[in-house]
Amino acid sequence: MAEALFRQKIADRGLADQFETSSAGTWARDGVPAPQDGQAAMAALGLDTSRHRSRVVTTEIMEKADLILTMEQGHKEALRIEFPTKKSKTFLLTEMISPGYDVDDPYRRGAEKFEETATEIERLIENGLDKIIVLANS
Repeated sequence: MAEALFRQKIADRGLADQFETSSAGTWARDGVPAPQDGQAAMAALGLDTSRHRSRVVTTEIMEKADLILTMEQGHKEALRIEFPTKKSKTFLLTEMISPGYDVDDPYRRGAEKFEETATEIERLIENGLDKIIVLANS
């Protein structure tokens, strides 16, 4: 959800050609489609995530990244330990607007939780976009 929402926000600002985005999970399985409830939540925001497939974080993905944003502190810590050269580029998404807190994973928690989470992520990206851009370019 965060990747799709970020792409939308940078496109809205006319910056889509300046950023390459990708999504990967610290404990994901490769090739799993976005959950139906998640697709519906994103469709309600005008975004189609039906082609999205999960993938596991790899060294190649991390080496290419200028900025890594996670949803949970455990993900941030795991990535900072496994990829110490990217420690200074790894943050919680919430740290873009506040001291930082976990965004609860809506997986298997129903349509309403996906909708709440999508709305929260959209707000975080909207309000934190300037900081995201600065950090990605530094």
